[in-house]
Amino acid sequence: MPKLPGTAKPPKSAKPAPDAGEPSAKSRARNSRVVNPSADAEPAKSAVLAESATPMQAAMPAEFTVPLGADVRIGRARDLYTALIQGAAPDAVVIVDGSEVAKVDAAGLQCVLAAAVRLRTAGAKWRWHNPSPALRSAAQLLGLDGALELT
Repeated sequence: MPKLPGTAKPPKSAKPAPDAGEPSAKSRARNSRVVNPSADAEPAKSAVLAESATPMQAAMPAEFTVPLGADVRIGRARDLYTALIQGAAPDAVVIVDGSEVAKVDAAGLQCVLAAAVRLRTAGAKWRWHNPSPALRSAAQLLGLDGALELT
C-alpha cells in the first residue's frame, strides 16, 4: 500500500490527543451535578405521583409536621419547598408549623404555595399549625391568604 503524505501513524508510545470537545473523565467526575433547566417544567399529574413515591416516603408516617422556622424568605425557599413536598404522597397529611415565622417575603410565600399545590396534586392533605401574625399579614398583603388557607 502506498503511503500518502500526512498520514503517518503516531509512534506506539504516543497517546492520542484528547478531543478538545469532550471533557476528560476527571472533568466529568468533578462536574457530575448538571442542572437541566427543562426539568423544572411542570410535570404531568401522573409524573408528579410517580416522582413523589420514594422508598423513604413509603416508610414515613401518614402524618408529619414541617416547621417553617423564623425565616421564610428567598434564601431558604428551595430548602423549605423540599421539606414541604416530602409528604407528597396519597393520603399523607402535612402539618405546616408557622408559629415561629418572623421574616417573610413574596418568594417565601410563593414557595409555600407551590408546595401546597404539589401536595394537593399528589393527593396529600396539608394544614397549618399556629401560623404567626407575620405570616398571616404578609399573606394578606400579597393577596395569598385565601390560596394559602390562612383566612
